Amino acid sequence: MSKNPEVNPLPRLTLPQMLREQAKQHPGRIAIRQKDFGIWQGITWDDYYRRSSHVGLGLRALGLSAGGHVGVLAENRIEWVLTQMGCGLVGGIAVGVYPTSPAPEVAYVLNHADVEVVVCEDQEQTDKVVEALDQLPHLRAIVVMETKGLRNADERVRDRILSFADLETLGVEYEATHRHLVEETLAAQQLEDIALMIYTSGSTGKPKGAMISYANIRGVAPGIADRLGLSADTSHLSYLPLCHVAEQMLTTFCPIYLGSTVAFGESIRTVQEDLREIAPTMFLGVPRIWEKLHSAISIKMQESGPLQRWLFDRAMAACAPFAHKAAAQRTAGERLTYAVWYWIILRALQNFIGLRRAKVALTGAAPIPPAVVQFFRTLGVPLVEVYGLTESTGMITGQAARCRPLRLGRHTHPRCRAPDRRARRAADPGRDGVRRLLQEPGGDRRQHPRRLAAHRRRGRGARRPALHRRSPEGHHDHRRRQEPDAVRDREDDEGQPLHQGSASSSPTGASSFPR
Repeated sequence: MSKNPEVNPLPRLTLPQMLREQAKQHPGRIAIRQKDFGIWQGITWDDYYRRSSHVGLGLRALGLSAGGHVGVLAENRIEWVLTQMGCGLVGGIAVGVYPTSPAPEVAYVLNHADVEVVVCEDQEQTDKVVEALDQLPHLRAIVVMETKGLRNADERVRDRILSFADLETLGVEYEATHRHLVEETLAAQQLEDIALMIYTSGSTGKPKGAMISYANIRGVAPGIADRLGLSADTSHLSYLPLCHVAEQMLTTFCPIYLGSTVAFGESIRTVQEDLREIAPTMFLGVPRIWEKLHSAISIKMQESGPLQRWLFDRAMAACAPFAHKAAAQRTAGERLTYAVWYWIILRALQNFIGLRRAKVALTGAAPIPPAVVQFFRTLGVPLVEVYGLTESTGMITGQAARCRPLRLGRHTHPRCRAPDRRARRAADPGRDGVRRLLQEPGGDRRQHPRRLAAHRRRGRGARRPALHRRSPEGHHDHRRRQEPDAVRDREDDEGQPLHQGSASSSPTGASSFPR
C-alpha cells in the first residue's frame, strides 16, 4: 500500500478490468475453491475470467441489453460470482436477492430493479420467480444452476428456462460472432459506471436499491485491506449472503484487486466443517456465528475430563491479559507463557473451530457481547468489530486487533484520518470524509437524475447513521446525531469517542455493521 494517504494505491481499473489483469498476470494461480461432493475444486484466475466472459456473452445472447439488470437468487457459490463478473464484462448490472426471501419479496426486488434475466439456484428459487411471473414484465429468461425437479416446469416459462451449463455453452457460441464484445465493453468502461445494485434490509419500509459504482468499490478497497492486513496471500471462506455488501467486499471487491483466494463451501449448514478443512486466514461472522462457536467450545470442555477442564481454565486465565496486546508488544516472558499454553491446549481449540491460521476475524451486523470478543481474543483469535453501510459500500471503520472491546475504530481510508483531535475537528472527516471519497451516485434508483445531480452539487451524501446508546436501564436507544461537534468533543482520556455500542441499521434502512 502507498504511504501517501492522498493516493489510492490501487490501479484505476474497474472490477471487471482488474479481473482481466489478474488473469493476464497470474493465469495459473488459484482464485476460487469450491467444494463439490466433498472435494475441493480449484479455479484459476484464467478460468475465472474466461468462464465469466462466457456467462456474460450468454446473457447477451439471451437478450440482455447494455446496462440491463440480472437477478441472482442463490446461496454463495462460484456461479454467483461468475454471473456478477459476467454482467460487468458485457456492461450489465447484477442484482442480488436473498435466497431466504419469500416469493412476494423476491417479486418486489426483481420488479423494482427491472430485471431482464434471473439466475436461480434450484427448483425452490425458480418456483418463487414463476409465482411472480405476472409482476415481471421485463423478464426474458430464467437460468437455473441445479435443474433437478424442473422436468415438469410451468408451461408459461418452460421455453424460457435453461441450465447454467447451457448458458456458458451459449456464450461460447455467441463469442464466435461477437469476438470483440468483451474487450470493447472493458475499453469503454469507467469507474463512474454502476457495478451492482444491493438492496437494503428495508427496516424502515420497502427495500431500497443502493447503486454501487466501480469508483465506490475502488474507494473502499484500500482502506479495508490496510485495516485488516489483507494481501494476495489472504484466504477467505464465503458463506454470508452475497446480496449483502459485507460479503461482497470480502468475496469480490478486495480479492479481485489483491489477487487473494476465496473458498465456497457446500452449504451454509457446513460452515464449521468447511472452516476446519480450509483454515482461512480471514473470517467474517455475525455475532450469532461467534456465539455458536463459543457454545461449541464450552460444550466440548464440559464433556471432557477434569484434567482437560483444569488446563483450559488455567490457560484462559493466564492468557487473558494478552487479549488486547499484540504479539510484538509482549515481553519475552509473556510470549513464553502464551507459547506454552498454545501448544498444550489453545492450538487444539483453534483447530477445532478452524481458525488456527486466522490473522484477522471480523464481527458485524449486530451487537456482540463483550465477553464473547474477550473469549476469542484470549483464545488467540484476533477478533475485531467493524462498521459499515450499504450506501458506504461496506466497511468504513473498524478496530485494530489490539483495541479493547466496544472501542470505536478509525476510518478505514487514510484520507479520512486526522493525526489529532484538533486536526480532526478542522478536517471533520467523520462527517464529510467518507462521503467525499465514495462519491455515492445515489440511493433509491428511481430518483430523478437531475435531483441526484443537484443533490451532489449541494454536497449532500448519504444520511449519517444513528448513534447507538445504552440507557442506564440497559435499553438500546437509537438517536440521530443532532449536535455533531458536541458529540465529537466528548472523548475519554485516550482520545477514543464515547459512542461505543452498535447500530443495527442506518436511518435509511441500510443494513450495517456495528461500531
